[in-house]
Amino acid sequence: MQTTEFYWGAASTCGRRPSNEDQHVVQSISKPVSCTYAAVFDGHGGTGASEYSAANLHNTLTQQKEFPDNVPKSMQQAFNITDRNYIKQEGSADIFSSAGSTAIVCLHIGDKFFFGNAGDSRAVVGRIDVNLNFTPQSLKPITKQVSTDHKPHIPEEKQRIEQYGSCVIESNDDCSRVAGMLAVSRAIGDAPFKGCGVIATPEVFCVQQVEVDYVVLACDGLWDVMTNEEVGFVLQCVVGAFKNKQVQCSDQRLNCIKNAVALFLQSDNLQDESAKLAERELAKIGQYDYFSSESADVKAQYPTHDDKFSPQNIGRILAKTAVALGSEDNVSIVVGVRAGCYGK
Repeated sequence: MQTTEFYWGAASTCGRRPSNEDQHVVQSISKPVSCTYAAVFDGHGGTGASEYSAANLHNTLTQQKEFPDNVPKSMQQAFNITDRNYIKQEGSADIFSSAGSTAIVCLHIGDKFFFGNAGDSRAVVGRIDVNLNFTPQSLKPITKQVSTDHKPHIPEEKQRIEQYGSCVIESNDDCSRVAGMLAVSRAIGDAPFKGCGVIATPEVFCVQQVEVDYVVLACDGLWDVMTNEEVGFVLQCVVGAFKNKQVQCSDQRLNCIKNAVALFLQSDNLQDESAKLAERELAKIGQYDYFSSESADVKAQYPTHDDKFSPQNIGRILAKTAVALGSEDNVSIVVGVRAGCYGK
């Protein structure tokens, strides 16, 4: 999707999972103000909460009386209203029949990006500079994690959970969990855990557009296996290829990622021999010897050459990369790229 300043696209795959509980949205909003809304919802315990959030959160947001004058307050109200309405519709307080979802939302309005987050999905923004010699260190100044991952072991989150009379169970063999069960400390839905301090209230962050060449929203299926800098590096490689600029890197892991991106860009459908060679390249630095993600939802057919460099295909490449690197979760991604990065 194209807006005046940014191009947007999204991709999702079930990866190694038998089904996909994630949802994503990219939508232009015209009333009461022109803006772009993008979101990723990582569902758990079923698709109920992620589907409901994807269908309703943006409408609830724009219906708040203080929108767009006070976006942070409007986002917080919209998340909590969506949470209450979903729990009411679901009508279950049973742990085994209640669904929940993280939510990472981006609202591009005027010259600002507003991000709202509940859960461990994440927003990262960055600048494009294909002339750098890339290392993990050189990528840090031009790559910024905007949101906070709401994990139960985070001190502020753990304190709230304990104030509710619940507990956080931490294990060397597993992630920290609320009451030994839920792996996030904020979520939409998860009715049985509302009494344990699991809230839907998002943290809201604002970034000036002038600081941003790209936006990546993604669930933890991506961030579990790739650093913020590695994800940003994929953007650098794709934009560099669009400009016929060979990016330089001085890091073995980044070099494998660069080689894989080049092979993915040679692929016509992300399922052919070039894509399989890319996955084998990534297997050198991944958790498994080799895995080919055959999911139909990451296939791509290109009506024009330029589509290989589109945000949608960047999302597909990131999804394929995450699975090849060993992600054991669904992977859902929204990508926004400043039009100027394509010389437009």
